[in-house]
Amino acid sequence: MVVAEAPADAEADAEASASTSASTPADAIVDVDVALDNMNGREFADLVNRHLALQGSSEINVGMVLANPEKSKHLETATMKVGRFWVDFVNLRAESYASDSRIPSGVRIGTPEEDAFRRDLTINSLFYNLASNEIEDLTGRGLSDLRAGVIDTPLPPETTFLDDPLRVLRAVRFAARLQFVLSPRLRAAASSEEVREALAEKVSRERVGGEVDLMMRSLDPVGAMRLIASTLDLGPVVFPLPASLPPETRQAAYDRGLDVLAAAHDYLTSRCPPRAPLHSPLGFCEPPPSRHPPGDVRRLLWYAAFLSPFRELDAALPPPPAPGRGKARRERPLAEEALFGSLKRPARDAADVLRVQEAAAGFSRLLEGGGDLSATAVLLADVEVERDGGTGFGGGGRVNGKEVDGETRSDPIWRHAMELRAAIAAILIRAGPLWRAGFVLSLSERLADLPSLVPTGDLELLQEAEEREIGRYDALAAALVKLELERVWEEPPLVDGGQIMRLLGAVPKGPGFKQVVDAGRQWQLMHPEGTRAELEAWLKAEFPAFL
Repeated sequence: MVVAEAPADAEADAEASASTSASTPADAIVDVDVALDNMNGREFADLVNRHLALQGSSEINVGMVLANPEKSKHLETATMKVGRFWVDFVNLRAESYASDSRIPSGVRIGTPEEDAFRRDLTINSLFYNLASNEIEDLTGRGLSDLRAGVIDTPLPPETTFLDDPLRVLRAVRFAARLQFVLSPRLRAAASSEEVREALAEKVSRERVGGEVDLMMRSLDPVGAMRLIASTLDLGPVVFPLPASLPPETRQAAYDRGLDVLAAAHDYLTSRCPPRAPLHSPLGFCEPPPSRHPPGDVRRLLWYAAFLSPFRELDAALPPPPAPGRGKARRERPLAEEALFGSLKRPARDAADVLRVQEAAAGFSRLLEGGGDLSATAVLLADVEVERDGGTGFGGGGRVNGKEVDGETRSDPIWRHAMELRAAIAAILIRAGPLWRAGFVLSLSERLADLPSLVPTGDLELLQEAEEREIGRYDALAAALVKLELERVWEEPPLVDGGQIMRLLGAVPKGPGFKQVVDAGRQWQLMHPEGTRAELEAWLKAEFPAFL
């Protein structure tokens, strides 16, 4: 029996990689293919478990990826999690084709040479022979393309891509991840109408979404999206937009998304190490306490940035038709449709990306309304809010070193600072831990606008404009920290719902109750130095009808 170890192939790794990538760096080894020449994957996995049992170890669950020729999955694969590796067992494969079709008319166990040539990329056709401890380059091009930094296919690219069109996206992912270039013949084949149609019709959207997500987890999501949306013109297939939009409008959205994504990536990677979690808008990084694993907020930011023009296109679309009988289907925003509908990403991802985009829109409106000037005033007057760390509420504040109390809270500088505090808090409370991604996205949209606002080619003027824009956001971020807002959504209410019901016995349920709760929250944001007794007295005075 010949057992050879090879890089993951297109057919088996999308499912396994997607299942592990949420907690594993994109460039870590997460799966190994073991190619078999005289038995199927399930049989060999059972032998592995039998060996483990003889050694006194626990058996490992075996997953099966079944054959599905209509979706370019021609052989079943057995997969096991061994330590931190996913190990896939699959037969060496050879195929025969009818003269007028690229759908295999027969699939059989093949030789290592036959299997190597039907692999997706030359750099992925290298085998490690466990018997001889040698790397085998059976196509004769794997090592040379690896040294030259070239992404190419063992067979003519059209043949390889029509066998499994997902390989187009794998070529993009490897090119971006390794900073390699696509060979001219591969670019031509990937851009062909025949391959585009095959990718749209033959490959499941889940597999497409899995590849795109791996690109967004990589170190170069910009390069990957540029290949998809610009170089290879695959944007309409991967991120389809309504056919009612003119082609030039759709392409303009992809181009704009690339600009915003590039601006976000350049800004963030210049301030934080690439693997550091997005934590502070001021440029220092540390792991945030969040349900999102390290690096995941970054991934959501890349999606939100590239899909930011989709949000703008929502307003340009005609309203949905009037509902007929029964419950009308809710129309999704285009960014949500791209993620949840087209790429089949989890609903939580789509909701989080929309939350990042909404936060970015809020920050942009705040800056357009002079929020940076208000923030600068806060910094110049050394306005500072302090929360009581023991109780989570109650605290105080200072203006120019002077404590704020009942007599000095009418200071116009303090009042203006508290208005800014409430405006920022409204954004952060809706976004939660994702507000930092929204902050960076808002800035990135502004940075992406700047090249069109300065004379073409004047790099010095462009750099000055970028530094000025970043300075505006830095001022807002510094004021945000001074106003004790970084985790404002976790701040408990001074007076909760039950206390409000006891205080205002006649307050109605529903919208009326929400109005009182929101008013109390707003007062608390505007009066961080306030006490519960003061808030209760204010509520009684503000809503006498409910007493």
